[in-house]
Amino acid sequence: IIIHNAAFDIGFLNAELKRAGHEPFSQAVDRVTDTLTMAREMFPGKSNSLDALCRRLEVDNTSRSLHGALLDAGLLAEVYIRLTRGQEVLVIDAIDGDSENAALAAVDFSQLVLPVIRPTSEEEQAHVALLADVVKASGGRLVWADAVA
Repeated sequence: IIIHNAAFDIGFLNAELKRAGHEPFSQAVDRVTDTLTMAREMFPGKSNSLDALCRRLEVDNTSRSLHGALLDAGLLAEVYIRLTRGQEVLVIDAIDGDSENAALAAVDFSQLVLPVIRPTSEEEQAHVALLADVVKASGGRLVWADAVA
């Protein structure tokens, strides 16, 4: 679960779960990722509200005039992707959350022919600019940076 300011929201969730006779939220989920904590580590001393992160990370939140759970969830998804610069894992556990018992079928891709679509010069320039931003944001501490320079 990804939550912005998780301690605040989980407090409310736990109070409601307790009233309903259920276990605390932490016992129902595997892990909670707090984007506020992540943002405070990445941008110490700066405002790290969802609106501030949208501005800083260039996430369009112009349609957000009021706080709304569905809209905020979409914005948070975009903010999280930009905070992490992509996915954390490549495997999606889609079989009832039981990835340990999920068997992967072997597929022979040896005869598959994939078309090669070359990027336009504008796409190449945008890619180079993005990589430069990643290198700058990391302070140049990237193992792969020299390979793409």
